[in-house]
Amino acid sequence: MARVAVYLDGFNLYHRRLENSPYKWLNLETLGQCLCPGDDLKQVRYFTARSVKLPYGDPNRPQRQQFYLRALETLKPRVTVHFGRFKVRKKPRHLVRDVKIVEDVYIPEEKGSDVNLGTYLLLDAANDVYDTALVISNDSDLRQPIHVVRRRFNKTVGIVPPQTRKSKTWVVLHADFEIRISDHMLHRSQFPVNMTDQDGAFHKPPAW
Repeated sequence: MARVAVYLDGFNLYHRRLENSPYKWLNLETLGQCLCPGDDLKQVRYFTARSVKLPYGDPNRPQRQQFYLRALETLKPRVTVHFGRFKVRKKPRHLVRDVKIVEDVYIPEEKGSDVNLGTYLLLDAANDVYDTALVISNDSDLRQPIHVVRRRFNKTVGIVPPQTRKSKTWVVLHADFEIRISDHMLHRSQFPVNMTDQDGAFHKPPAW
């Protein structure tokens, strides 16, 4: 029985798989167990950034995220959340309809999750926390940390790409294997609609 740790890039998973699905209320501990049946799930590390109100779009997004983070708090200590930062910047861009026209546009950027993920992947390998790491991301910046974990610490690394289409992400990132997240796994891994924590009752956001 292998000791397994899961490292999950939250924005990568959300935008590539969950955003247009009914599976956003996702219990990460249950998902981790679905990905490694028969093994010993030691921990799940979730890397994200606190959402901010944008000058456009849905103003309730930060509130929904807060409910979700509250749900994840009920899974401690096995599930932990690690924060990067989220910024919205104005940058000049050429317009598609007329490339001669340059306008300022809002560019939302999430920073730090890939660095944090790679750091903990290496740190936990050095501390012998796991035998196998599952990385839920297809970020090419993780290639070097994965290489070091496999070669220096002799750990096994599996890639779990968020998208449904077939890929060679695990080859590109020099991992050992790839696992797909099925809709069935996501369906099985939903939190209850109504939940309770030390602060009282709360529930899945209606818009989700």
